[in-house]
Amino acid sequence: MAIGRAMTQVAVSIKEVHCEMKELKLPSFDLADEASDIISHVSETVAFIKELIRLFKQESGDGCSISTVLLEKLLVLSQGIGVQVDEVGTCFIHREKFLQLRLLLEKISSVTCETEFELGNPKASSNDFVTHL
Repeated sequence: MAIGRAMTQVAVSIKEVHCEMKELKLPSFDLADEASDIISHVSETVAFIKELIRLFKQESGDGCSISTVLLEKLLVLSQGIGVQVDEVGTCFIHREKFLQLRLLLEKISSVTCETEFELGNPKASSNDFVTHL
């Protein structure tokens, strides 16, 4: 259960950054399209983490045994995504760091793909858990 709570904390943190980014007024119109893309990417990340939590709760409630190793990997990957989103939020606020955002978004995508891979690894999880994604 501690893993579920920790994943929920990551989701809350990402959601807060997402909300702050949506409220921020950018100093330049030429950044508006780029900012919209970044906010959209973070929004997708929020949805991804929420889905992980939902699946975790569903599997836990069904009495299915999910590998502790898999849960720990998912937590570490989710926390990594949370750290990257925090950095995205920081770069989003500071225009001079705005160019670093693409690199950070690529890192988030990479960790998301790694998480999906872990969920698809039959040695690390139950088949029922994998089929929900």
